Amino acid sequence: MKPIRRIVLLLLSAIVLLTAACGQTGTESGSVSEQASSAAPEESASGPVKELTADELKDRIEGSWVAQMVGVTWGASTEFGYQGVIIPESEVPAWSADMINNAFGQDDLYVEIPFLDVMAKQGFDCELKLLADAFRDTQFPLDHANAQGRINLRAGISAPDSGSYVYNYHCDDIDWQIESDFLGNLCPGLVSEAAQKAFEIGHITNYGDGVYGGVYIAAMHAAAFTAETVRDIAETGRKVIPEGTKFRAVIDEVTECYDSGMTWEECWKKIQDDWAGTARCLRYLGSNANIDAKLNAAYVHIGLLWGNGDLAETTRISMRCGQDSDCNPSSAAGVLGTFYGLSGLGSEYVSALDRTGTKFSNTDYTFDKCVETSLALAHKVLEQNGITEQNGVFAIPLSGSEVHDPPVPFEQWPSDAPNAYLSVNGTEGGKISLESAFALPEGYEGEVIHSVDMGDGTVIPFPVGSYEYREDGVYKIRYTVKTGNAESTATAQVTVSGAQQKPDGLTLEQDSVLIISVAEPRGTGSKDLEIIRDGHIPNAGEFYANVSYDTFMYSSVDHEEFVGYIFRGTHTVTAVTFTEGANFSDGGFFKDGSIRVEILKDGVWQTVETVPDKPYPVGNTQTAFGANYDSYRFVLSDPAACEGVRIIGSAGGTMHFISVSELSVETAD
Repeated sequence: MKPIRRIVLLLLSAIVLLTAACGQTGTESGSVSEQASSAAPEESASGPVKELTADELKDRIEGSWVAQMVGVTWGASTEFGYQGVIIPESEVPAWSADMINNAFGQDDLYVEIPFLDVMAKQGFDCELKLLADAFRDTQFPLDHANAQGRINLRAGISAPDSGSYVYNYHCDDIDWQIESDFLGNLCPGLVSEAAQKAFEIGHITNYGDGVYGGVYIAAMHAAAFTAETVRDIAETGRKVIPEGTKFRAVIDEVTECYDSGMTWEECWKKIQDDWAGTARCLRYLGSNANIDAKLNAAYVHIGLLWGNGDLAETTRISMRCGQDSDCNPSSAAGVLGTFYGLSGLGSEYVSALDRTGTKFSNTDYTFDKCVETSLALAHKVLEQNGITEQNGVFAIPLSGSEVHDPPVPFEQWPSDAPNAYLSVNGTEGGKISLESAFALPEGYEGEVIHSVDMGDGTVIPFPVGSYEYREDGVYKIRYTVKTGNAESTATAQVTVSGAQQKPDGLTLEQDSVLIISVAEPRGTGSKDLEIIRDGHIPNAGEFYANVSYDTFMYSSVDHEEFVGYIFRGTHTVTAVTFTEGANFSDGGFFKDGSIRVEILKDGVWQTVETVPDKPYPVGNTQTAFGANYDSYRFVLSDPAACEGVRIIGSAGGTMHFISVSELSVETAD
């Protein structure tokens, strides 16, 4: 911090003390300014302490829950709407008091509650398995690390493996960071206890930097009970993370930017340039979207430092950094809520709060029940640490909030080898759906070789989203990724019943394995791959819902995509007909005439010469492609005996995706 800032803070502190002496609250409508959180530290026989009354303890916990709700609902309409850009000040939504109750359906809040409930029944130090089992049995909506962690638990992969990079490629994502607030509230002033518990529980869904996100937030909440300034709180969050980790490096860089006198916008730009490309969530690779814990934690830290202790300004800055722009202001605001308490928040934040009538999604907890449960557990945790209530006051040793050495282990997702991921999401008769993915070593640009052994004698040289077995049985599926001399294999076992022998009249397409470059898209088209081979071709020029499959994945990076079939055996292909899906302003087509036909011959994809029945448009805008659902027939110049065929080319538009309604194959068999 520069000397001039030290002088300003000293002057502000003096003004706050004078104002308090004159009977003022120290807050203004619409904002909360940083101030001394309560009386100066007292001395005890064992050293300085921070005295908190039982009422103050409850007030802090209430403030934490309210401020989390404020942050997430204030930023909800902007979530992932601004990727790699700062939200313009004119586009920041206005706050209104009735918005707060929308938080009852937000995962920033409801995911905390199963853990809180188990601790209320089994104790703060309960076994990890009890917490993991409760999380496994939840029914509320989840995504990213939370969703995959729950899938893993339900598949018999127990914690901490459920969050490991070995089984969860979302392990560096933000999930644990947005739901660890409650832990800090159970450990008033006890930073090490909060950090250790956050590190342990975080492995249900995350690993490494993803776990540190939760450690960072929990530690700051714990510190907020005894800290004198928001900067002290932020420093605790920074120092609790082990040096040498990427997470610590990012937070260190934000701190250096602040101390050097940069504006928050300048800091944002430096973090964006240095760290935005290091995220490893496979769903968002190649796009501007970033749900990485360390990057989004930087936005929390930016809000805390440049927000100058003002709740509204802190929330707006964290929000304006973009990406997960409801979770980040929720985290930053929540820390301030713990620091100031409910009594230190403006009425515009609490006047419409439904304390007892509404329950958080898929839980039995109202706002008041969350507070009461948290408060009871906080009392017990303090007592377990030798801090008992004396005449309505807790004397919390200040040493509990000082972090001299990282209290949690060093842990990072290895970046020198590939990782293969495979899960079977459902079975129906002999049909199964699969999700496979792979992470490459950092900086690797060489060849990637894939192999999916379905366990029935069929080996497919590319990840697939669906498969149909012809006989009942138990099959072990093996997905292998090779990069140079390294490889990784993921396995899944599936029990098939109700499989059918090849029915009479089954088409080649229906008897083949459908492959497509994006098996779980995020677009508005149908998510059912079967429409690509169902034989129904919509009328060109019209628009229908759910008759096309688009591969939209928030990607702004130029790349190739494909759709095709792997045959059961060898067939001689003579022609392929590709029927496009709906075209959009930002994509849905192959750009610049790059579309081509490839055959799979001896396990290798080879381009073949074709003669189209009509020219495929050359361009990269919606207007160049005319009617929706137009068909293009590509006749092979020489019929080719092969094990598969696909249409491939550069994905078009600004978001680089294709749209497919039908793909049919003609053979000489």
